[in-house]
Amino acid sequence: MEISFKSMEILYLTQKYSKDNHGIQNDLIEALASQNNHLNVVSVDNQINNKYSVEILGNINIYKKKSINLFPKNFVSKALAQFMLPYRLNSVIKKYLKLVEIDFIIYATPPISMYKTLKYCKKRYKAITFLALKDIFPQNAIDLNILTKKSIITKYYKYEEKKLYRLSDFIGCMTKNNIEYMKKEHPDLSVSKLLLFPNTIKSRETHLNFALFNESILRVMQTKSKKFFFGGNLGKPQKISILLDVINYYRNHSQIDFIIAGDGTEASQLKSFIEKNNVLNVHYFGRVSSEMFHQLIMMSDIGIVTLDERFTIPNFPERFLHFLSLGKPILAATDDFTDIKRILQIDAKCGVWISSAKSEYIIGEIQNIVEDKYDLNKLGSNGLEYYLNNYKVEYSVMIIDELFKMSR
Repeated sequence: MEISFKSMEILYLTQKYSKDNHGIQNDLIEALASQNNHLNVVSVDNQINNKYSVEILGNINIYKKKSINLFPKNFVSKALAQFMLPYRLNSVIKKYLKLVEIDFIIYATPPISMYKTLKYCKKRYKAITFLALKDIFPQNAIDLNILTKKSIITKYYKYEEKKLYRLSDFIGCMTKNNIEYMKKEHPDLSVSKLLLFPNTIKSRETHLNFALFNESILRVMQTKSKKFFFGGNLGKPQKISILLDVINYYRNHSQIDFIIAGDGTEASQLKSFIEKNNVLNVHYFGRVSSEMFHQLIMMSDIGIVTLDERFTIPNFPERFLHFLSLGKPILAATDDFTDIKRILQIDAKCGVWISSAKSEYIIGEIQNIVEDKYDLNKLGSNGLEYYLNNYKVEYSVMIIDELFKMSR
C-alpha cells in the first residue's frame, strides 16, 4: 500500500522505546519514517549509561534521558516515577529539540502524566497534538480495586486525565466501544476530537525458524497435541488465576500443551505453580524477543486472550493483533465491554469467546477444541483476512496523514 503526502517533522513522546521491539508503537514509528517523515522519539531509560543518549536510525532520531525504573512492583515507587516523567521528557526536548520546528505531536496512554510536557510542546511548536488512547487510567485501576473511586490519588489522576484530554487536538480511540465510552464518560469533550484509531501492526513473514527452539520445544512441536499459546503481560488485568485454573485442570494432559511467554506482576504465581506441581505440559519462556514471541505463536494451534471480567472499560490487548496477523484462531475469556467479543463472534468469526467470570467456561471450550468441534483453520483464515482489512499499520499512517492535511 503506497501512501503519498507532504513529509512531517513529528515528535513522538513515549515513556519507553527500544529499537529492538516490534509491536504497535515501533511499527507505527517505522511506518511513518518509511514515508519520508522525520521522527523525533523522546523517552526515558533506566539502563543507559550517561545522563542523556542520542541515536540516529535513518529518519528516526531517538533521544533519551536516564531515569529510575518506570515499572517497579511497588505502587508508590511507580507513582513517583510517573510523576517525574514529564520533567525528564521536557529536559530532553529543551536540550535537543529547542530549535526544531515540529508539525505533529504523537503520544499515547499509558501514561496519563504527559500533560506538562504536552503543554510545553504545544506552546513552543504550535503543532497538531494527537493522543493515541491505548489505556484508560485510572478507571482500569478502579475496576480492579487497585484504586478506590474517592481516594485523593484517584482524584488527582482523574484531574490529570481530563487536562490531557482537553489539551489534545485529537484523541484516537482503539475501537468503536472506546469512542462510545469516551462520549459517555466525558460529555464535555468535543465529539469532533474523537476518531477511530485502531491498534495496528505491520505484516511479518510466517515461516518457522527451527534454530531458535531448544530440544524440548522441538519435541512438543512433533506431537499431535493441541498447542495453546498465552503471551505478553502477566498482570492483574489478565486475571492469571483463570489461566492457573485451566492449567491445573488439564495438568499433564497428553493431548494439550500450553506455550507461555511473557512477564509481569503475576508471573511469579505461574512459575511457582508449575514448579510445585511438576507440570510437564506447560512450557514457560518468560520474557522473550519479538522474533521468538512470533515464532512461538506460529508453532501453536490457538492463541488465548484473557481479561478480568470486572473491567468496565473496553480493553484491546496487542496480542490479539498478533494472533490475527499470523492466522491463528483465538480463544478469549474476557469482560463484556471489550470489542473482542463482537469481533470474534460477529465481525470476523475468527475464534471463541466466553466470559472470564468462571473458569469452567474456558475449561469447557478447551475440551471442545481438543475434540475438534471447531474448524481452527477456517477461524484462523477469517482472522487473517480481518487483520488485512482492518489492522495493517498503513491504515494508522493514512489516518495521521489525513489529520495533518485537514489541520494545515
